[in-house]
Amino acid sequence: YLNELAGDPVEYNGGNVKLKKGASLDTSYKYEITNAATGALLENTECWSLKDCGSGYYQIISAATGNSLSGDEQYKFVKFGDGYIIYTKSSEDTECLGGEGTVWKLTVKLDPIKGKLIREINVLDTEYYASWSINTSLAVGAKVFGDRDTEKAAISEIPASMNGAELVLTPCDAKASNNDQAKLTAAQDITLYVGLDIRVATAPAWLNVWTKSSYTVQTSNGVTFGLYSRELSAGETVTLGANGQSSGCMNYIIIATSGSNTMIRGDVNADSKFDIADVVLLQKWLLAVPNTHLDDWKAGDLCEDDRLDVFDLVLMRRQLLNQ
Repeated sequence: YLNELAGDPVEYNGGNVKLKKGASLDTSYKYEITNAATGALLENTECWSLKDCGSGYYQIISAATGNSLSGDEQYKFVKFGDGYIIYTKSSEDTECLGGEGTVWKLTVKLDPIKGKLIREINVLDTEYYASWSINTSLAVGAKVFGDRDTEKAAISEIPASMNGAELVLTPCDAKASNNDQAKLTAAQDITLYVGLDIRVATAPAWLNVWTKSSYTVQTSNGVTFGLYSRELSAGETVTLGANGQSSGCMNYIIIATSGSNTMIRGDVNADSKFDIADVVLLQKWLLAVPNTHLDDWKAGDLCEDDRLDVFDLVLMRRQLLNQ
């Protein structure tokens, strides 16, 4: 009766005993369970899974060992503020895990996303977790976003040096979020690229420490992504922030290539070498031959005047002769 007066949710078990009304929890997730007052881990265990036993009760199972907490005991999670009071079924909801009044906090623990060049991605904005993944062999025709099929957006054009690179499929819908999206850790020395939709009016502040490159990526729905680069050493972690704009654009994309991003002078087709093909390509571009595209125009700016003209072509021919 006192519980009812206090506003606690209760339900009858068919007799005279009043049971608490438990919360419905998602058993597809793993959880960190900590004491809300002290921050201590439940049983000093970092990760737990839940097994739905029906009637609002769950078994609490160690994700590492598969062992249940207190054998066959079942628990009911009753919402209390920002946490839960966890009652035992054997006591008919009269005894609590940790003692009377103990409040526990549940934090979803998501498995990191793993690649080859990328050791792991830990998603911070968990609402979009299901739409993150990694494609370890980037190619034209590849899916761009985890929540968009290739009919809506596919890779249509990439720099030649990025064929076979590692593409992180981000959730396009996460462009609406103002939160940091994920933390990415390199498995080896890599160059990491963030492709920002060129329709984004102002690049987000977290990209200020990245280098804006001349590389672009095109998609089948007519979107161009300008690439920002940053070199990461093995084991180094970087935080991927918000897109910075939610309407009239798509979310950013992420590409990882092995090694450093040292520009090769004259390599306008970005195939990691300078040869006659680059000279021919620049000449065609200067002549405005249709469908001619420079993957890295900056590499052809041998005069270093931030433009391409016949003088750059002359220097490129001279460089080729001197090889």
